[in-house]
Parts: sequence; structure tokens; C-alpha cells
Amino acid sequence: MRIFLALLLAAILAAPAQAGVTAAQLSGVEAKSPAHARFDPALVIADVTGRRATLTAFLHGRPAFLVFADYTCHTLCGTELFSLGAALEQARLPPDSFQIVVMGIDPKDTAAAALAMAKAEIPMALQGATTLLLPDAKTVEQATGGLGFHYIYDPGIDQFAHPAVVYLLAPNGTVRGVLSPFDLAAVDLKDALAGEPPPGLVGTIRSLCNGLALLTGMYDGPVLLATKAAAAIVVLSLAGFIALLICRRGRSS
Repeated sequence: MRIFLALLLAAILAAPAQAGVTAAQLSGVEAKSPAHARFDPALVIADVTGRRATLTAFLHGRPAFLVFADYTCHTLCGTELFSLGAALEQARLPPDSFQIVVMGIDPKDTAAAALAMAKAEIPMALQGATTLLLPDAKTVEQATGGLGFHYIYDPGIDQFAHPAVVYLLAPNGTVRGVLSPFDLAAVDLKDALAGEPPPGLVGTIRSLCNGLALLTGMYDGPVLLATKAAAAIVVLSLAGFIALLICRRGRSS
């Protein structure tokens, strides 16, 4: 329910007064992994503590769930992390058997912004297994390019339009799976971590984390349907609440 409502509210609240990107530009925003996609384990990246290390060092020999995020995002980035955290808790996986890696895509973002998002969206029990990265622009370009993660900057709202996606990485950075954060409940995360390819992998994900996406029709079918369902639920809930108040007022009088 929270995911549905977040999709609806994000589209409403984040819709920009002036669009900074066009529908044509948004059409190229997608997660489409090339064959043998891999996060370069030799890339040196800074985390929120200022430590600079390679992905290999951050993973400690564990597989990882990688999410690219704009730490000051006003739409779905937080919902992606919330959805991932909820799925991991539901799967009851030991926190020492994996890493959650969140990589910022906006070089302007601060450690404080990254920590605030993690505190708000990642369960306390999983925060010790979470690494928050603050790469520079060149490193972001290298990492996203190698994974086929295509995004654009929207100057109209100072936000990034990017795919909502979770990468499942092997300890050496090889991509084991490309998952939608809104469908993690259908994936056996325990088997996925053990190296078994998750069923129903999505080759191309184009659910956008950007307020423009809904307005320009760029959301894929399932997410758009969920958003419409959320709208109906909100309207019906409000109608029921108002009816209840009227009924109670009539009884009291």
C-alpha cells in the first residue's frame, strides 16, 4: 500500500511547473544491461565517512543489492529503498550474508542527505549492512555506463530522471539480476543470493523516478495501473471517512 500511495503522491507533488526535459529525452531513460554486465570492482569510490575504496573492499566478499539514487530525490528513490528493505526483512535473510549498496548519482549531494535518506527508508536492522556511496561525476558515468543504467538531469526541478531498478551483484561485481523494486515480493531473494538466477528477470526497466514520467506517459503498464489503483483507493477512503463523520454527527444531533 505504501508503494502505491507513494507512486501517486510523488507524481502529484513532484510535477514541475516548468519541464526541464522533453518526452523524447525521457524515452532514452532506462535500465538495459548489456551482455555480461559488470560493476567494475576496481573503481575507487568515496562513502559517506570519506573513506575511499573499491567496490570489492566495500562488499567484504558478499553479494550485493545495488540501487542508484538521488539522495535529495522528492519522488521514488526513497520508495525503492523502502521496498528493498521490506523484501529483505520478509525474506529473513541474515544481514551479514549480503550488502545493500546505494550509489548517489548527483555529485552535489552531501553525506548528510545520504544518511537522512537511509535513516528514513532502510530498516534499522539492515543499516549495518548498508554502504552509502558519494562518487564524483566521472565515477558515476563509469559505473552507470557499465551497467546500462541511463538517466538524465532535469534542470527544471534540479532532479534526475532515472530508472527505478535494483541490481543484484556477485561479490566480483558481475550482474546476477536486474529487478524491479516494485516486484521484489515475487522473487526468492535467498535463492538469488545463492547464485540462482531470479525468475522473470526484466531485460529493460523503464519505470522512471521522476515526476514528469507519469505526466508524459513514460511509466510502464504495471506501474501506471498501480498508480491508477492508488488514486481510486485514496478517493474511496476519503469518501468513506467523510460519510462516517456525517453519520456520527447525525447520531449525536
